[in-house]
Amino acid sequence: MEPNVTGAALGKAPPRLRRVGLVATAAVAAVATVLPGTASANPTTAAGAWREVVVTGADADSAAAAVSAAGGRVLASLPVVHGVAARLPQGAVLGPQWVVVPQRELRVAAAKAADTGGPASTVRQTLGLPRDGNEGRGVTVAVVDTGIADVPDLAGKVVKRVDVTGKGGGDGYGHGTFMAGLIAGSGAASGGAYRGVAPAAKLIDVKVADAQGNTDLITVLRGLQWVSQHAGEVQVLNLSLASGSPLPYQIDPLTQGLETLWRRGVTVVVPAGNDGPGAGTVSSPGNDPVLLTAGGLDESGTAARTDDVVATWSGRGPTWQGDAKPDLAAPAAHLVSLRSPGSVADVSNPQS
Repeated sequence: MEPNVTGAALGKAPPRLRRVGLVATAAVAAVATVLPGTASANPTTAAGAWREVVVTGADADSAAAAVSAAGGRVLASLPVVHGVAARLPQGAVLGPQWVVVPQRELRVAAAKAADTGGPASTVRQTLGLPRDGNEGRGVTVAVVDTGIADVPDLAGKVVKRVDVTGKGGGDGYGHGTFMAGLIAGSGAASGGAYRGVAPAAKLIDVKVADAQGNTDLITVLRGLQWVSQHAGEVQVLNLSLASGSPLPYQIDPLTQGLETLWRRGVTVVVPAGNDGPGAGTVSSPGNDPVLLTAGGLDESGTAARTDDVVATWSGRGPTWQGDAKPDLAAPAAHLVSLRSPGSVADVSNPQS
């Protein structure tokens, strides 16, 4: 079972909080899947076919030199993974000191009918937070997602917007706005009834997916590279994607980039994934023991802890490499948060 991505409302109504079934954990959602066996289309030229890859190893400059020596072209320097994104001629071979990972398409999970089978989650009460608390002061959270819409609950909270997709700002899909509301929503659209878990926090909108929820490995890494270059401004990074990578975390460019940010003082929060309830279903990057991996609780519509259960869809450990994961579980079902008006998530679920 893959839960909903979205809360939505009708047409042109003012932005407001809606109920959803979402793999979230207050500030974390496992809502992306990898399209199996896919890679970005590579251009064919007179010289032949090319393939897009991420090359990692000693450092970005050396990786760029290796790509050039192989007749390839660097697309982006990615010191955050000690490498580069590049196009290589088909058949080009680099030395054994380099890890060459094919480009992979990622897609935020499609919105489904909203889960309205239970009462809305009471996240702040479950976490023991006061209704009018002002948690998060002095903390800036980079939300690496589909963008953040300009809605009243987030007025004055988004201090920077970075679009690495080249498709323009805003949140045409609707997931990033939902996550931003769970993190730092002020409650303006609900009379204070539904506020984020850190309403005094500031946000940085790092948009890595387009209005259809589409992205890819290189685009996400470019978003992480931006965060790395501004790591002094960021205390927490929320990446609500489960990549499904089959690679060990020690060489996967995504997990290695996130580890770099962790070692630079950024708390990186990632999801356990949507593939539960079987053992060994924690998805990458949640399988990395360095990162903070959150699973999802179903609160059963009450603030009491005694009736909470781990949601059936939440990934369970241990990881396929034998590490104990996730690290914690937090409210994740029947959550209420912000919609991005007119987004895919919004118009797909009017009943929410």
